[in-house]
Amino acid sequence: METRIPEVCLSSGSSSKAMPRIGMGTAAYPFVSSEATQSAISHAIKLGYRHFDTAALYQSEEPLGEAVSKAVRSGSSVRGTSSSSPPSCGAATRVATASCRR
Repeated sequence: METRIPEVCLSSGSSSKAMPRIGMGTAAYPFVSSEATQSAISHAIKLGYRHFDTAALYQSEEPLGEAVSKAVRSGSSVRGTSSSSPPSCGAATRVATASCRR
């Protein structure tokens, strides 16, 4: 059974979008394996989480992309945010794009 996470309506120009009020951060210290991160995210998706925060610094972008890709193929709707410094923006975009294609 999927849990319903409360949402807030974000207004951007002439459109508005719903965003979950509760999200999961993907930072871990000390760093954990990609497999552990992907497993935790997949479990969170099963619990109802639909908003995840990542950053290149966390080393969680690829496992997040893999977990989201699997969830989307199964019919889930998931949203992510990423904090990237300008030099790493290209890498973050490539990882996200590649993950979505899988």
